[in-house]
Order: sequence, then C-alpha cells, then structure tokens
Amino acid sequence: MSATATAASVTPPPTSEPTTTFDSFVSTDDNPFMGWQIVFARSGDQVRVLVRSRGGAGLPVELGGRATEEDGGHLRIHASAKALTFDGVVDGSMLQGKLRATTTELVHAKRGVAEMASGPTKLGAEIGGRRFVVDWDQHGERVKSTFRDASVARALEGTSRDERFELMGDGVTLRGVMSGIMIGIGEWSDRGKTQPVALDWVHTEIPAPYSLPNGGRIVPLERWSRGVAGCPSSLDVVPQIEGLATPFTWPTPSTQCHDTGEVSMIGMIWNTSTFTILAAGSDWFSLHRDVYSYIGGAHGMSGESCQIVSLSTGKATSLQIELPDASLAKLGAMVRSAILASAPGKSLVDLGFFKDDPKVTQDRVMCAVTDHGGLALEVVYQHDMDEAGNFRFTDVRPRIPAAKVRALFPAGSTGALVFR
Repeated sequence: MSATATAASVTPPPTSEPTTTFDSFVSTDDNPFMGWQIVFARSGDQVRVLVRSRGGAGLPVELGGRATEEDGGHLRIHASAKALTFDGVVDGSMLQGKLRATTTELVHAKRGVAEMASGPTKLGAEIGGRRFVVDWDQHGERVKSTFRDASVARALEGTSRDERFELMGDGVTLRGVMSGIMIGIGEWSDRGKTQPVALDWVHTEIPAPYSLPNGGRIVPLERWSRGVAGCPSSLDVVPQIEGLATPFTWPTPSTQCHDTGEVSMIGMIWNTSTFTILAAGSDWFSLHRDVYSYIGGAHGMSGESCQIVSLSTGKATSLQIELPDASLAKLGAMVRSAILASAPGKSLVDLGFFKDDPKVTQDRVMCAVTDHGGLALEVVYQHDMDEAGNFRFTDVRPRIPAAKVRALFPAGSTGALVFR
C-alpha cells in the first residue's frame, strides 16, 4: 500500500472543545469594595474575569488569566489586566480573594442569580468596548432580542431556562447565565471571534429622531466616558442637529474623563443622562434632560431640567430665570388654580403640599411643551422632596397656556420669543 493511500485511510481522532462555564459572585462585605461583583467565564484552564459595580452601569473591567483545580474541589483563579489583579479561591457557593488596584482589599462574595421577568425589557450590553441597547422580549423560555447601537442592529432568538440563555441569529451566538445584579454574563461569538458580554438594566432611554419645523432633524448621539478614582463614568445621550441650511454650532456636552483608562468604575461613581424634545419653533427647540447618578449608598439620585435652545445663537436658556418676582407671583396663582382644577374638592395640602402655596420660584423647573396642538408652560413638581420643602407622592405638572404666560416674560427674552 502506498504512503499516500495509508495517509488517506487514517481518520484523526475527534477533538472536543472544553465546555465554557460561567459563575457570578456578588460581594457581601462592608469594605471599600462593597457593592462590587466578580463574574468569570472558564474554558478549560483559561478564565476571563469581569469586575463591575453592582450599580449596573459603566464599563466592566475585563481581566484574563488561568483557573486551576485544587484538592477538595476548590477552584483557584488568577487574572490581571494592567493595573488590576484578582486572585481568588472558589469553595462551593463562596468566593474569597483579593482584588488589587491602588489598594488591596479582601473580597468575600456569594453566588448571585438574576430572574428575568416575562415580557419586554430594555437591557444594555458591553461587547468589545461597544455599548448596545438591547430590546429583550421573553415569554416563558422563548426569547426574542435586538442588539443595536449607532451603526448596527442584530436580531437574535433563542431560549432562557434554568438561569442559562442561548440566542442565535445573523452569524452570532450569545450564551451565558443570569447572574445577580449584573443580570447576565456570557460570551458573544461573531463568525469565529469570541468576546465576553455583560448585560444590565438600562437607565437611559434612547429617544427617537425629531424633525424640526425648519427642515432640520435632532438625532440621539450616545457618548461613553470611562472614569477612574474620583472621576465619574457615564453614558450620556445628547442631541445632535442635522440638516440645517445654516450650520448649527451649539456644542454637545463635554466630559473631563473621556477614555481615561482600563480600570473603569473604581470608586463606584457613575451617571447616565438622556433627553426629550418637548416642543419646537422655527428657530428654537425645548430640551428636557433626565439625569440619574450613583455616588455610593443604597440608591442613586435622579433629576431633570428644561432649557430652550436657540438655533440662531446656539445658546441654551432656562425659562424660570427670566421671570421677575412680580411675574413669579402671578404665575403662582395660575399654577395653584390649574392644580386644584384637576382635583375638584381638594386643597393643595390634601394633594401632598405642606402649605396652600405652590412655591413658584426661579428654582422651579419650567418647560415649554406642546399641549393639545398649542404651546404651554409646564411647571414641574417632582415625586420627591423639592427645594421648597414640599413632598410629592406623584409628579404634578400643571400646564398654563401660552396666551396666559406670554405677558409674564420681559420683552426680548427667550420666553417672549417662545410664547409670542
């Protein structure tokens, strides 16, 4: 038999890829790393570790290394990436070890598992440093999802059962486990390239494009900033103006800590913000911002603001600061009447105010809004305690028609331009 025939008749033994396993641990100790989560994916002796704030926002820190089995079923992990190193031992449901950055602290953690509610949910995903907004629709074990960013949308379908999920579509496979506060950790395989993926709740809504009366368009632009200690990480959705005959020069918000390094989220400080267009004229638009920030503690803080942006000057102005004291007093009476008209037989105290006074001052958020086809001034009373000491259990947002408020604004002011 020839050498060629002999080689052709030999069948090489089948090779099997090691099964990738995922684990998630949520820190439990009251120490500087309180609120951190350690998750890792293991394939054979190779391990990828992600470290993340339990706040659920900001880029996770990825480390690479090895995992070795020890006597007694323990799993020892060592992984590093530039300034960050993690050494730990997994013993059953507990993980103990050290996370080293600028300081060294002991980390005790327990396994954490997330439960995905049935129905549509909005998540975020980190894949190779890119932020995706994920529409995740789960009914029973069946899942339909769309991963989208500024340049691409990928539709994936599959199952999620017993804490594990696997979705496929368009050459992509996504698999992993639900894992505590991070929601999900797994791998994203796209035509042979595999990367770790982290899924979390999205605090920031992405607005739809808005067409301006003069033919221009306002589109959302997502901006990531990664922070280090003392410098916030953030996901901000900012307005970008397109299609104007005269170039628009209003600057988008800048950040001080853009792309500052690998070790993001050290210090557990982050924020998110987004915007809504409430109304627009031939040379202005009304911009509403929502902000959510976390600086430690049991929960974050939310806030909102409104401004009028001039398309001719590029300047942004708050309506309330243009009102003199006499106009604020007149507006207060209008606001009181509007609130009481929506709740016949009730007083302001019955509705949650401390006094029979809506406290309309220059600190009150005011927005120009479209109301039943016309313009109106909306005065905002948020759900929590405001600067006047009033505590609201539900938001109250009385609207005063433009015809009633235009005389309150001085001639030449932005408010006079808007409500003319």
